[in-house]
Amino acid sequence: MSWIIGYLPPQEPELLEHFFAVLGRALFTANNFEAKCQHILRLVRLANLFQQGNDADAAFKLAATLRDKMLAGTISEIQTSVTIEAADIQLLEEARVARNFIAHEGGLLVSGILTTEQCISDQLERLRMNVQILAKGDNVASKWEYGICEKEPPPYGMYELYPAALEEWIFGGPACYDFARIHWNMKQASLSGS
Repeated sequence: MSWIIGYLPPQEPELLEHFFAVLGRALFTANNFEAKCQHILRLVRLANLFQQGNDADAAFKLAATLRDKMLAGTISEIQTSVTIEAADIQLLEEARVARNFIAHEGGLLVSGILTTEQCISDQLERLRMNVQILAKGDNVASKWEYGICEKEPPPYGMYELYPAALEEWIFGGPACYDFARIHWNMKQASLSGS
Protein backbone atom coordinates (compact mmCIF):
# COMPACT_ATOMS: atom_id res chain seq x y z
CA MET A 1 0.00 0.00 0.00
CA SER A 2 1.27 3.47 -0.81
CA TRP A 3 -0.77 6.66 -1.08
CA ILE A 4 -4.27 6.75 0.39
CA ILE A 5 -5.66 8.71 -2.55
CA GLY A 6 -4.42 8.84 -6.12
CA TYR A 7 -5.47 9.47 -9.68
CA LEU A 8 -7.93 6.55 -9.79
CA PRO A 9 -11.44 7.06 -8.39
CA PRO A 10 -12.68 4.80 -5.59
CA GLN A 11 -14.37 1.59 -6.67
CA GLU A 12 -17.14 1.97 -4.08
CA PRO A 13 -17.55 5.70 -3.34
CA GLU A 14 -20.96 5.51 -1.60
CA LEU A 15 -19.98 2.54 0.55
CA LEU A 16 -16.70 4.25 1.42
CA GLU A 17 -18.58 7.38 2.54
CA HIS A 18 -20.81 5.23 4.74
CA PHE A 19 -17.74 3.43 6.10
CA PHE A 20 -16.01 6.70 6.99
CA ALA A 21 -19.16 8.09 8.64
CA VAL A 22 -19.49 4.89 10.73
CA LEU A 23 -15.82 4.98 11.61
CA GLY A 24 -16.06 8.64 12.69
CA ARG A 25 -19.02 7.99 14.99
CA ALA A 26 -17.35 4.85 16.38
CA LEU A 27 -14.13 6.76 17.08
CA PHE A 28 -16.13 9.59 18.69
CA THR A 29 -17.73 6.99 20.99
CA ALA A 30 -14.38 5.32 21.72
CA ASN A 31 -12.76 8.63 22.67
CA ASN A 32 -15.69 9.56 24.89
CA PHE A 33 -15.59 6.16 26.62
CA GLU A 34 -11.96 6.74 27.54
CA ALA A 35 -12.71 10.28 28.74
CA LYS A 36 -15.60 9.00 30.91
CA CYS A 37 -13.37 6.41 32.54
CA GLN A 38 -10.77 9.10 33.28
CA HIS A 39 -13.47 11.39 34.70
CA ILE A 40 -14.81 8.61 36.92
CA LEU A 41 -11.32 7.89 38.24
CA ARG A 42 -10.73 11.58 38.97
CA LEU A 43 -13.97 11.69 40.95
CA VAL A 44 -13.10 8.47 42.81
CA ARG A 45 -9.62 9.78 43.62
CA LEU A 46 -11.05 13.04 44.92
CA ALA A 47 -13.63 11.27 47.07
CA ASN A 48 -10.99 8.91 48.50
CA LEU A 49 -8.59 11.77 49.25
CA PHE A 50 -11.27 13.81 50.99
CA GLN A 51 -12.30 10.78 53.05
CA GLN A 52 -8.67 10.36 54.10
CA GLY A 53 -8.60 14.00 55.23
CA ASN A 54 -6.11 15.31 52.64
CA ASP A 55 -6.29 18.97 51.75
CA ALA A 56 -8.31 20.03 48.72
CA ASP A 57 -5.41 21.54 46.74
CA ALA A 58 -3.42 18.30 46.93
CA ALA A 59 -6.49 16.30 45.93
CA PHE A 60 -7.18 18.43 42.86
CA LYS A 61 -3.53 18.32 41.76
CA LEU A 62 -3.51 14.52 42.02
CA ALA A 63 -6.77 14.21 40.13
CA ALA A 64 -5.39 16.39 37.32
CA THR A 65 -2.50 13.95 36.72
CA LEU A 66 -4.87 11.50 35.00
CA ARG A 67 -4.68 13.19 31.63
CA ASP A 68 -1.68 11.08 30.59
CA LYS A 69 -2.90 7.77 32.03
CA MET A 70 -3.65 4.99 29.54
CA LEU A 71 -7.12 3.44 29.55
CA ALA A 72 -5.95 0.05 30.91
CA GLY A 73 -4.33 1.75 33.89
CA THR A 74 -7.39 3.91 34.44
CA ILE A 75 -9.73 0.90 34.53
CA SER A 76 -7.33 -1.00 36.78
CA GLU A 77 -7.16 1.88 39.25
CA ILE A 78 -10.95 2.28 39.25
CA GLN A 79 -11.22 -1.43 40.05
CA THR A 80 -8.87 -1.16 43.01
CA SER A 81 -10.25 2.15 44.31
CA VAL A 82 -13.92 1.32 44.80
CA THR A 83 -16.13 -1.74 45.14
CA ILE A 84 -17.30 -2.72 41.68
CA GLU A 85 -19.07 -5.83 40.43
CA ALA A 86 -16.78 -8.21 38.54
CA ALA A 87 -19.22 -8.26 35.60
CA ASP A 88 -18.92 -4.47 35.23
CA ILE A 89 -15.12 -4.60 35.29
CA GLN A 90 -15.27 -7.36 32.66
CA LEU A 91 -17.44 -5.13 30.45
CA LEU A 92 -15.00 -2.23 30.89
CA GLU A 93 -12.02 -4.43 30.01
CA GLU A 94 -13.77 -5.81 26.92
CA ALA A 95 -14.77 -2.28 25.92
CA ARG A 96 -11.15 -1.16 26.31
CA VAL A 97 -10.03 -3.82 23.83
CA ALA A 98 -12.85 -2.86 21.45
CA ARG A 99 -11.92 0.82 21.82
CA ASN A 100 -8.33 -0.02 20.90
CA PHE A 101 -9.48 -1.91 17.81
CA ILE A 102 -11.62 1.03 16.70
CA ALA A 103 -8.87 3.56 17.37
CA HIS A 104 -5.97 1.62 15.87
CA GLU A 105 -7.39 -0.82 13.32
CA GLY A 106 -10.95 0.28 12.57
CA GLY A 107 -10.01 2.35 9.53
CA LEU A 108 -7.57 -0.07 7.93
CA LEU A 109 -8.65 -1.03 4.44
CA VAL A 110 -6.18 -3.21 2.54
CA SER A 111 -6.20 -1.19 -0.69
CA GLY A 112 -7.12 2.23 0.65
CA ILE A 113 -9.93 3.88 -1.26
CA LEU A 114 -9.49 1.44 -4.16
CA THR A 115 -10.71 -1.41 -1.98
CA THR A 116 -13.56 -3.70 -2.92
CA GLU A 117 -17.11 -3.89 -1.61
CA GLN A 118 -16.30 -7.17 0.14
CA CYS A 119 -13.29 -5.69 1.96
CA ILE A 120 -15.32 -2.68 3.15
CA SER A 121 -18.22 -4.90 4.22
CA ASP A 122 -15.87 -7.19 6.14
CA GLN A 123 -14.31 -4.24 7.96
CA LEU A 124 -17.76 -2.81 8.73
CA GLU A 125 -18.68 -6.15 10.31
CA ARG A 126 -15.52 -6.12 12.44
CA LEU A 127 -16.39 -2.56 13.45
CA ARG A 128 -19.95 -3.61 14.35
CA MET A 129 -18.72 -6.42 16.60
CA ASN A 130 -16.38 -4.03 18.42
CA VAL A 131 -18.99 -1.27 18.62
CA GLN A 132 -21.41 -3.71 20.30
CA ILE A 133 -18.78 -4.50 22.92
CA LEU A 134 -17.79 -0.85 23.35
CA ALA A 135 -21.44 0.16 23.75
CA LYS A 136 -21.87 -2.19 26.73
CA GLY A 137 -18.79 -0.81 28.50
CA ASP A 138 -19.71 2.77 27.66
CA ASN A 139 -23.15 2.09 29.10
CA VAL A 140 -21.61 1.01 32.43
CA ALA A 141 -19.29 4.04 32.52
CA SER A 142 -22.16 6.37 31.57
CA LYS A 143 -24.38 4.96 34.32
CA TRP A 144 -21.64 5.47 36.92
CA GLU A 145 -20.77 8.96 35.73
CA TYR A 146 -24.43 9.96 35.66
CA GLY A 147 -25.03 8.54 39.14
CA ILE A 148 -21.98 10.29 40.59
CA CYS A 149 -22.71 13.66 39.00
CA GLU A 150 -26.50 13.71 39.23
CA LYS A 151 -26.83 11.70 42.47
CA GLU A 152 -29.74 9.73 41.05
CA PRO A 153 -30.23 6.65 38.88
CA PRO A 154 -30.30 7.06 35.09
CA PRO A 155 -33.57 8.04 33.41
CA TYR A 156 -36.07 5.23 32.96
CA GLY A 157 -35.01 2.82 30.21
CA MET A 158 -31.74 4.57 29.41
CA TYR A 159 -29.44 1.84 30.74
CA GLU A 160 -31.47 -0.94 29.13
CA LEU A 161 -31.87 0.65 25.69
CA TYR A 162 -28.61 2.57 25.28
CA PRO A 163 -26.32 -0.11 23.74
CA ALA A 164 -28.71 -0.95 20.89
CA ALA A 165 -29.54 2.72 20.27
CA LEU A 166 -25.85 3.65 20.19
CA GLU A 167 -25.06 0.87 17.74
CA GLU A 168 -27.90 1.94 15.50
CA TRP A 169 -26.77 5.57 15.59
CA ILE A 170 -23.17 4.65 14.76
CA PHE A 171 -24.26 2.57 11.78
CA GLY A 172 -26.67 5.18 10.47
CA GLY A 173 -30.01 4.18 11.87
CA PRO A 174 -32.63 6.49 13.36
CA ALA A 175 -32.94 4.75 16.76
CA CYS A 176 -30.99 7.21 18.84
CA TYR A 177 -32.93 10.18 17.57
CA ASP A 178 -36.20 8.46 18.42
CA PHE A 179 -34.63 7.35 21.72
CA ALA A 180 -33.71 10.94 22.58
CA ARG A 181 -37.18 12.21 21.63
CA ILE A 182 -38.92 9.55 23.71
CA HIS A 183 -36.78 10.32 26.76
CA TRP A 184 -37.27 14.05 26.32
CA ASN A 185 -41.04 13.54 26.28
CA MET A 186 -40.84 11.26 29.35
CA LYS A 187 -38.75 13.84 31.22
CA GLN A 188 -41.16 16.65 30.34
CA ALA A 189 -44.10 14.52 31.50
CA SER A 190 -42.40 13.75 34.82
CA LEU A 191 -41.59 17.44 35.39
CA SER A 192 -45.17 18.48 34.71
CA GLY A 193 -46.54 15.70 36.92
CA SER A 194 -48.59 14.01 34.20
